[in-house]
Amino acid sequence: MTADTLDYLEDAVAEGGGLRCMNISAIYTPDDPATVADALAHRLSRLPVLHPTDQNAVLPGVSIAEASAIDTMIRRYGPSVRDHSAPLYDDRTIEQVGPDSAVLRPRVLSVSTPTHPLIGTEHRFPFVVLAPWPAEAPVRVRMRLLRDTLVAVLLDNDEDLSRAALSDTSIRKVVIGPTAPWWTSPSLPHEGLLTQFLFDGKTLLTRPGAA
Repeated sequence: MTADTLDYLEDAVAEGGGLRCMNISAIYTPDDPATVADALAHRLSRLPVLHPTDQNAVLPGVSIAEASAIDTMIRRYGPSVRDHSAPLYDDRTIEQVGPDSAVLRPRVLSVSTPTHPLIGTEHRFPFVVLAPWPAEAPVRVRMRLLRDTLVAVLLDNDEDLSRAALSDTSIRKVVIGPTAPWWTSPSLPHEGLLTQFLFDGKTLLTRPGAA
């Protein structure tokens, strides 16, 4: 995986503190998921831990109780999930930044199967799960992994998969190439648009300004 692709993934996971509804929470890769996860975890580990009111803060704050509950939820999968971030923090995945405020540090995990139940989990901080992508499988098999998602980002040049994703009504937005998943314009389908009540809208992005 190239440095440019890692740059894109880093931004897609962590932009806005991971609070955007279209931040990436799962990455399927034909490369070794653990290797890519290691590289991404090192990049995200550099994000500063600051009180959320600090003007330089980039990570959201939560109560200590909420942070503990989220951390427990992530750890409950045990050995079926590899945590690539926790060792970089000496396992201090939660940092207290106030009397009852905490910051969850970015979490990059990997799994060995593309159907692991953790895939699809979203949290309100930079959180992502990497899984193997069955690149040689038929399009219909790969599409099962992409269905029922708000946004699917396709970084390869697979035209058959792109067409299938665009035709699938369970995917609300398809991004082809390294365009920010949340990029939009008034002319593109979005929640609350009148045509949403009349048609099945689908957004396709190939680059900023083109759809």
